[in-house]
Order: sequence, then C-alpha cells, then structure tokens
Amino acid sequence: MKNLFYLLLAVTIFACSDDDSSDTNDNNSNQTFLERFEGVVWQSEATEVDAFLIFDNDNYSAKWVINGDCLVWYFDVYNENIESGFNVIVNDYNQLVLDRFDADNNIISRSTTTSSSDENSLIETVIFYVDNTESTSTSYRTTLTDPCN
Repeated sequence: MKNLFYLLLAVTIFACSDDDSSDTNDNNSNQTFLERFEGVVWQSEATEVDAFLIFDNDNYSAKWVINGDCLVWYFDVYNENIESGFNVIVNDYNQLVLDRFDADNNIISRSTTTSSSDENSLIETVIFYVDNTESTSTSYRTTLTDPCN
C-alpha cells in the first residue's frame, strides 16, 4: 500500500510540473521583429554596392551602410537627411511593414520585410506607388558588428 501511495505521488508531481521549453518559446514569439533582430548586421545581395542593414529597436530606427556611409532612418518621423520618413505599419514576430512618406505625408512606397524560417536571411518586397512597380531583394545575416559605430 505504501508503494502504491509513492507511485501516485510521483505521477502527480510530474503531471503538475511546468514545461519550461514552451514558456521560452512563448516568450520569444512575443518579441517584435525589431526586438528579434536588434543589432544584427544584414548584408544586401546586391553586388554593385557594399550595403548593410541594421535594425535599432532602442532608437526605433534602421541604419543603411552603403559603401561606408551610414544613413539612419528614424521611424514615424520625417527624416530630412533622406527627405522622407517611414511609418511602422506592422512590427510583429516575423514581419516588418513600413510605409515611406514624403514631406507632404504622401505615401511613396510600402516595404514588407520577412525573415526566413532559419533567421539567416531577410526578404524585402517594395511596392512603389508612383509607378506601381515592385522589387524584391534578399539580405543575409552576417557576424559583423555595427559598422556605424
């Protein structure tokens, strides 16, 4: 009888224990795109220029490094240095959608960036509203540190 009691006690303890791995996955899936890829340096597939992209969640911005020149785009404000701004439309776990606008708040384009399932590449599709054209590009994760610093 005592052995049966211990067996039932052991089964009850294991049945009531938490599954820590699912908690970790739930916490990770609550991250936004900008949080997930904070500080990661992405290299553009374009071969005609040396281009890198870095997301900065802390400053709510993105940086483009093109041939060594660092351009910072702050989200949800007009950026005089690039004569446009970017409004964040979607910032969820796997996708970042930005509308680019001009000084008159006219939307110029919509950019949708999605990460690959292995998180080693980003696919960006841009729709240009002026001429209704679309372009797609891929950037690849690097081990580099922020070249703007």
